[in-house]
Amino acid sequence: MIFSIQSTFAKKFGLLKTLPQHFQTLVSVQRYIQIRHDSSQTPFNEDEIRKFGRNFRSGEIYAPHDLNEENYKDKKPLRFRKPPPNVDVFKRLNLNPLVEYKNFNLLSNFVSDMGRILPRKKTGLTAKNQRKLAKAIKRARSFGLIPSTYRRQIELDFFPGYRGGGFDNRS
Repeated sequence: MIFSIQSTFAKKFGLLKTLPQHFQTLVSVQRYIQIRHDSSQTPFNEDEIRKFGRNFRSGEIYAPHDLNEENYKDKKPLRFRKPPPNVDVFKRLNLNPLVEYKNFNLLSNFVSDMGRILPRKKTGLTAKNQRKLAKAIKRARSFGLIPSTYRRQIELDFFPGYRGGGFDNRS
């Protein structure tokens, strides 16, 4: 390794004849190259970086005790949010949400318990279908099909013969 770096350096700068004179320079260049190579590699792998309580960015000022592993042993590891589902239900079923404003059972799945329209992160819809869904929910509210202050539960008393465990054929 030492000889290959020295010989390439010597060939590059035409120092092949005067190699003994410039040996000191070549050794210092070799040390510089080794230091640059070592400093470009991070001493931590990904698992070691995750165990710290925070992420360090380049140019950020931090104290030496921030790098101490003992400070982070008792802390819980960082929790990452689960990404929303990438499946747009309306696109998959080839439905238009604006046409489904009369389907209160479908629309109630996209409304919170307090009656608010769920955000796109939770529904997993595309931006276009989320806007159409919001318009359909508002339209259904204006017609009085779904309540605006709470989430409508399916009333099982509406179905005759349903007793909670299944349909009763004895009646």
